[in-house]
Amino acid sequence: MKPNALIMLFCIFLTACSEKELTKDEAIELLAKEKGYPRSMDFDIFTADPEYAKKLLDANLESKGYVTVQKTQKLGEIGNPLIGFTERAKPFLLPATAEDEKMAVQKVRIADEDVVEIRSITEDKSSGTVMVSYVTSFRNATPFAVLVKNLDKPKDLSATFRYDGQKWLLVKNR
Repeated sequence: MKPNALIMLFCIFLTACSEKELTKDEAIELLAKEKGYPRSMDFDIFTADPEYAKKLLDANLESKGYVTVQKTQKLGEIGNPLIGFTERAKPFLLPATAEDEKMAVQKVRIADEDVVEIRSITEDKSSGTVMVSYVTSFRNATPFAVLVKNLDKPKDLSATFRYDGQKWLLVKNR
């Protein structure tokens, strides 16, 4: 009877010691790997849309030399681009896909988003998951960043991971 009890205690001890805890450093590495941090934030500019032309004018991007905006358009020119990008804007322009070109969309880089803090790591033993609450912020803002609201405020996010016995896997994120 005693040998069985010792074996059972040994197994319980071994199982308890083999549970993997997620550290803050591991969480940052996982977020970088699974969610691509640091990552570039982009913005779609519809070059044939008068609303976007107005946004660019209101943001003074034409007066600063990043875009040209055609302020009038003849009836036959409707659907043609109203917005052009200057040499000064080229470092912030992202390659356009065939679909983007078809829809007259130019993607521009806004800023880089990166994890700045892990707020908490909470284990849910019933589901075998770990929820990581973290904060991201934006840096390296481009002149086009004025088109996006709340870029100066940090974002509170969370991600849920599960340990499969060998590695942590992203289950879901918000």
